[in-house]
Amino acid sequence: MAEPLHLADGRVWLKQHDGLRRRVLLRTLDITARALGVPCLRPAPTQSASQARDVELRRLVELAEHGIPVPRVLGQSDSALLLEDGGPSLAQCLRQADEPKAEALLRQAARQLLRGHRAGCCIGQPLARNITVAEDGQLRFIDLEEDPLQVMDLAQAQARDWLLFISGSIRHARLPSGAFVAVIGHCLRQSSPDVQALLRQAAWRLRYLPALCKLGGRRARGVGHTVHAMRRALS
Repeated sequence: MAEPLHLADGRVWLKQHDGLRRRVLLRTLDITARALGVPCLRPAPTQSASQARDVELRRLVELAEHGIPVPRVLGQSDSALLLEDGGPSLAQCLRQADEPKAEALLRQAARQLLRGHRAGCCIGQPLARNITVAEDGQLRFIDLEEDPLQVMDLAQAQARDWLLFISGSIRHARLPSGAFVAVIGHCLRQSSPDVQALLRQAAWRLRYLPALCKLGGRRARGVGHTVHAMRRALS
């Protein structure tokens, strides 16, 4: 959980790690990923609050060393980090943008994710709500308390990044499906062959979801749209 603090020099964020609260949810996600035969969707293992803080601090340092934009750490305690403010979330910016601006933001974020992968890294949870957009246009990845490499290899972790990025941005971008697919497809085709193969495998395994999800609510339909967009982007 992160909450804003307003100091004399501006806004900062207090990120408090709540540790094992999501144990049941993560276990359910793990079972579901295994049952679907999509190992790159497995969640990272549950952790205590101090372990989650340690993972996030380590990942912030590692990603910054590879030139990947993340917030600066301003302070820390046993179970919390004080982080610089990076601006509103990409999700918020996409919802407020007109079509050309939304397409440009989506393209910028997808390219930033691709650059991170080419640097030999994975992000973990690159949902639109976990990417910030500063006034100068700088994007930053936040919410880095999960390390997928604890349960999968790098190619799987990067494929997972793309699955989460697509699912976490498609409902906010409000772009025509063709424009969304074009932006995503351009970057996916520049991913490593191993990552593309894993994404195609995931799309095949999940091929029945779009039809099934039509019967569900908004979130379920969003999952279906994600699978459909990914299959088109990889074609």
